[in-house]
Amino acid sequence: AILYTGGTDGSSIFLFFVAVPVVFFFFNLVYGLYFCAVFFVLMVIYTLSPLRYLGYQFPEVYYSRLPMMYLASVIMCAVAQYEVVKAKIKQEDALESARQASEAKTDFLANTSHEIRTPINAVLGMNEMILRETDKMEKIPDSDPEAFRSSVKKIRSYAGNVDSDS
Repeated sequence: AILYTGGTDGSSIFLFFVAVPVVFFFFNLVYGLYFCAVFFVLMVIYTLSPLRYLGYQFPEVYYSRLPMMYLASVIMCAVAQYEVVKAKIKQEDALESARQASEAKTDFLANTSHEIRTPINAVLGMNEMILRETDKMEKIPDSDPEAFRSSVKKIRSYAGNVDSDS
């Protein structure tokens, strides 16, 4: 901590570097670059003004390399923030694609279910009519062959309807 902050009497020029990732973390890429530009101007003012003599005196080489190191830090953080934004966009696209696929599946199943239920209901309805006609046929007396033939014709017609609908 003493090396980083410049000791007990010091002001830390390295706090400029801490500010860069913090700014990009709390703001988006555009506003992060704006704030980093403001920090860069403040840092240049600090390094070129007598303010730097108030606190701990870093070697002169620190002050000469500080702007380039700061810009390198800004570039690294901006690239990282750009990658985060790009990954977020990819994730949103994948979620939208998954939602569309789910809707397509739901529509397909609804249509398929309807297409299957319609002929099945027709078959079940004809089967019900066949069962009713056979119940009637069982009650026909043996002395009425014409009613028996009529009932058989109806059953054959219903069975033909089932055969043609399926």
